[in-house]
Amino acid sequence: MMRSLKTVHQVWQEWSVVIHGGPAVRNLEEIHCLSWRNTSADKRFLFRRRKIIDHIIATAQAQCISHEQAVCARETHRTQNKLTLNALSGSLKRST
Repeated sequence: MMRSLKTVHQVWQEWSVVIHGGPAVRNLEEIHCLSWRNTSADKRFLFRRRKIIDHIIATAQAQCISHEQAVCARETHRTQNKLTLNALSGSLKRST
């Protein structure tokens, strides 16, 4: 997982598609479960990112919109409130 990402769009892309030559994080989770996360810092970092991902998925399902529309709504919220991704994650309740 890349720590340099700044937008919800980038987080979603890293989760859902192969970028920068690496596998999608979703695929790593499905194939390797917890074993691919090497350190407790990696586990905490993924936990924070997963809160954003889970919120996108839950929003898309609840509102019958696409994941991309949910990503756009969350990014708009993040920028309007001048939140970092970490702050955004902290403001969300875990959906699952």
